[in-house]
Order: sequence, then C-alpha cells, then structure tokens
Amino acid sequence: MYKILIIGALSAIGFAAQAAETTPVVHYNYGSQVDIAKVISQTAPDEYKDVSPVQLTYLDSTGVRHIMEYDVVGTGKSG
Repeated sequence: MYKILIIGALSAIGFAAQAAETTPVVHYNYGSQVDIAKVISQTAPDEYKDVSPVQLTYLDSTGVRHIMEYDVVGTGKSG
C-alpha cells in the first residue's frame, strides 16, 4: 500500500511540473517587436494550403521560452 501512495504522489508531482512548463501560444501581429535569441523548433507549413499557421518555439535574450504562431503563404498546389 505504501508503494502505491509513493507512486501516486510522484505522478502528481510530475503532472504539476509538466503543467507549470506549459507555454502559452502568442499570435504574431505585423510590426510586433520580437526578442529571439535562440530558435528551438519550428513547425512546417502545409504547402498545399493557401495559408497555414506555423509555430516557432524560441528563447528570448533572458532565456525565457516562448511559442509564437504566425501565418505562412503556401503554394496552394498539390504538385
């Protein structure tokens, strides 16, 4: 029984830590000032759509993680 309580407590701590690390997605507006020191990742656009959202995950100059979403124009063609 003791082992089950420990596993449950550790799981709850893990879920709480993961929830604390959740970064809100900010939508880019033309002309916004963005402080990008290091790009962590970027999603690929859907080239077959006219416009598709892309997310850029980056660190600012103070080391804070951000996720910015913006629209990218694709080809709109399938070949």
